[in-house]
Amino acid sequence: MRAVQFDTRHGRDEAENKKLYLRACLREAGWKIATVKNLAMPSTASIQMVLDNGEVVNYVLNGSDNKPLAIIEYTATEKIL
Repeated sequence: MRAVQFDTRHGRDEAENKKLYLRACLREAGWKIATVKNLAMPSTASIQMVLDNGEVVNYVLNGSDNKPLAIIEYTATEKIL
């Protein structure tokens, strides 16, 4: 992925900017993005998936056989003092 500075001048916070940027990168790479949360579909980037341990992840990339290939998480870079 490209290094980028997230611009908040448009009223979006860092998390929203990352979400938009990540979606654009996934689409650019040819991934279809699911519209229903926690629904695995073949050859799709599934959103807000709940793992076996109860943890929720932002995206799971599923192969054509519907087996998970990768988990994608975006995190905040803000530091809380």
